Amino acid sequence: MGTLLSLQNVSFGYYPTDERTGEPTGEICQVLSDISMDIREGGYHVLCGATGCGKSTLLRLCKKELVPVGKLDGTIRWNGAEDPGEIGFVMQNPGDQAVTDKVWHELAFGAENVGMEPGEIRRRVAEVSSYFGIGDWYDRRITELSGGQLQIVNLAAAVVMNPRLLILDEPTSQLDPIAAIDFLRILEKLNREMGITILIVEHRLEEVLPTADRVFYLENKTIAFSGTPDELMRRIPADSVIYKALPLAGRVACRLEKDPEGSIPLTIRAGRSFLEAECRLQRQALSRSRKDMNDGEGETAPVLTCRGLWFRYGRMEPDVVRGAEVNLYPGECVCLLGGNGSGKTTFLKLLAGILTPQEGTCRLLGEKIKGSRPQIGYLPQDVETMFVTDSVHREMKLVGIPDDRLTHPYDLSGGEKQQLALRKLLAAERRVLLLDEPGKGLDASAKEQLGELLNREKEKGTAILLVTHDCEFAAAYADRCGLFFHGAVVSLEEKRTFFGRNRFYTTAAARLAYGLYEGVLTEEDLYRELGVSEEEP
Repeated sequence: MGTLLSLQNVSFGYYPTDERTGEPTGEICQVLSDISMDIREGGYHVLCGATGCGKSTLLRLCKKELVPVGKLDGTIRWNGAEDPGEIGFVMQNPGDQAVTDKVWHELAFGAENVGMEPGEIRRRVAEVSSYFGIGDWYDRRITELSGGQLQIVNLAAAVVMNPRLLILDEPTSQLDPIAAIDFLRILEKLNREMGITILIVEHRLEEVLPTADRVFYLENKTIAFSGTPDELMRRIPADSVIYKALPLAGRVACRLEKDPEGSIPLTIRAGRSFLEAECRLQRQALSRSRKDMNDGEGETAPVLTCRGLWFRYGRMEPDVVRGAEVNLYPGECVCLLGGNGSGKTTFLKLLAGILTPQEGTCRLLGEKIKGSRPQIGYLPQDVETMFVTDSVHREMKLVGIPDDRLTHPYDLSGGEKQQLALRKLLAAERRVLLLDEPGKGLDASAKEQLGELLNREKEKGTAILLVTHDCEFAAAYADRCGLFFHGAVVSLEEKRTFFGRNRFYTTAAARLAYGLYEGVLTEEDLYRELGVSEEEP
């Protein structure tokens, strides 16, 4: 395969600006340093690294129209030329990319802008719509789509232009686990069957590494590693910020065999074969004690309750929430999972008092909720709506927290925006926290910090309800988990019961151990069954 895109000794930095005048001031803030990497035509390339390490900036440098304002050194060549050419780009936040009012307008927008013939536009749009299976959304308004649906439309709109290279910045961050796998399989198919080159930043390394030809690891502003996924598994240290995001099957194999020979298993299927062959596992049940919460009833009075909530956005629109009910108790964390567009975000807004149900009631400490309440903290899916000033310093000053960063909040990475919004939200004491995808855009290490933060809130007696697509995070930090389906909360159970009964909405460890061990939910559970000390690296 020839080189499609080449970066040689590329460095980039932002100019800090005066928060009053907006003029550049002070020394440049270096983000990337001496980056050299080749994107090979027809390859599937994964760029990974810690939250805020510069991955999104590096991707934007690869497309001429998106290069941020700053000081750029080095050479970026598209197929040996200076012009970046045929590059499709899917951004991290779906709403940042949509520019029209309807799905079919969005699909046709790029082709219309380059002056393509109307007949050719119709043909391409029809073909791509069928390929992506979005015919049912074709006439819908963009504002009616969930974040996940909108991201699929963004990808389809990029493919309409017949790109040679697709660059994707955490495209599955707002997709549920099933939709995320489907999305990534579409990318794999585009790469395998159509030869489209892929360069993707993704925290779901469990899903993308088995497909990747090459991995770039960004650390300390430069490419610290470049090689195959197998080589990455052998070389990455256990204390790396991305280690726990690597495929579980590979981590288990490397831990059991200090220097594994042959290929390292990267998929659940390969990992199960490895366990059966190397460890001769037999079916057995966990004997350790478990704590069943049984929906918390009988233990203490709930902080927040809702009964029979029904909601629709317009008189002639279908119901989005259909008789939903939930109890939240002091000091517990409840996680809701479910498909994109199932109504999870709308449900949170009803609980927060942002929306008013047509039927049913929500009560905070027994008092009916009418409008927003200061005791209830709400983190929206689009955290940019929480920022009202032009710098991180000013945002934190509003809530009495010192922070000298003069960076505009919109210029932060997706993960850094999440962290900033959470800091603002938690600056005040809350009885209830309603969090919509709080782990979006965070690397494994940052998610651990988020989990520790939630645990501290639980210790203070705060009741937490969060919507997430991350089964691993829910398994690690939730007390109860439920599925939001068809507008209501179904199967709200203690987390081991919930994940133990599921085959799709469950953890990698549960899938890996299925039929070999019962009750395995986390990586630590699996190591205990294998007799591997938790202290071992």
